[in-house]
Amino acid sequence: MDDTGWLLRALPRPGMLRRITDRAVLDEVLARGQVTRAEVSDVTGISKPTISESTRRLEAAGVLCATGSQSGRRGRVATYYALSPAAGWALALDLDQDGVHTLSADLAGAAFDHHDHPPVEIGDTAGMVTSIRSAVRRAVRVGRAKHGPLRAVGLSVANAVDPETQEILALPNTPFPEGLLHPAEIFGRLGDVPLIVDNDINCAARAEHRSGAARGVDDFAYVFIGAGLGLGLYVGSRLVRGAHGLAGEIGYLATATGPAQYTTLVSALSQQGLSLPGTPVIDVAAVVGALEAAQGGDAAAAETARAIGAAVGQVIIDTCAVVDPELVLLGGPIGIHPAVLPAARQTVQAISPAPVRIELAALGETVSLQGALHVALDRSRDDVIAAIA
Repeated sequence: MDDTGWLLRALPRPGMLRRITDRAVLDEVLARGQVTRAEVSDVTGISKPTISESTRRLEAAGVLCATGSQSGRRGRVATYYALSPAAGWALALDLDQDGVHTLSADLAGAAFDHHDHPPVEIGDTAGMVTSIRSAVRRAVRVGRAKHGPLRAVGLSVANAVDPETQEILALPNTPFPEGLLHPAEIFGRLGDVPLIVDNDINCAARAEHRSGAARGVDDFAYVFIGAGLGLGLYVGSRLVRGAHGLAGEIGYLATATGPAQYTTLVSALSQQGLSLPGTPVIDVAAVVGALEAAQGGDAAAAETARAIGAAVGQVIIDTCAVVDPELVLLGGPIGIHPAVLPAARQTVQAISPAPVRIELAALGETVSLQGALHVALDRSRDDVIAAIA
């Protein structure tokens, strides 16, 4: 008798096939709002009986609900299915120098609650923890009343994050010391709700890749210039975090200050008077004011704009020399200012051996929060399907 064991091992298991089918049905519902079983079968190529079994499973689990019916051409009644209002929801938080920001959405990604909590004093980690817990309690109260169980939490924080442990890393001269906390301890009160933690610039790059200016681009860099500095990098449509979660920490790039003398980029900017006194935090309001003045014709402000643009251009050159991205996006309250872009482009064009497309990011000041929501929604949908099949 022939050995057919290898064939049995290679074939998908029933549980895997159910998960694939259930996810296909859920994705069609999320994309189209409501669908019939026949429509899902036509789009996916999966047989109608298999789709019918899947919709029964999803409906029994409280994920889908029947929303109405319509008679077909031959008198058949087609039932429409949509996402159940109580199917669950996802929560995103963004922690930065401006406070704690929350965004809640149902499993289709439709946002239903957004709230901003004011910042705490610089270095007040205990105050930050209190603010986070207050924000979460409020979001959970609203979310459960509207959409049932909380499925996952995505947390964006303006500090480096270990990709394995998801612990926040304490780096020298961090611009966000009040954010050096332990997420697992803070969110442990939510029980077994999954928590996914990532750096805010990685979250921003994810959002631009999913729904912003980098949509459809496999290789791009997102350069953030604000109170802190950071770079999010996609290579082959995969986010690069690095072995220690430190990929993109451009504030620590070596910058020449004179013959055989170097300092970090963030220190160099501080030496130019661009940071808040006694801190490594860039003075965003003062810098943006200078950029506005530069556009108005102020000569001294124009020199400041040129220096910032040149520093950004040098970061882009260094990045392109290593990974050769198709696109570089400038983000953050300083990075997106139109006065920065010309000097950055001029610096890059003067040195880079290959043409580099440099554009402004598209998603605005909530971009990191949007990225954290993408993370939470991805996990929520995966877990919903895994629990059914």
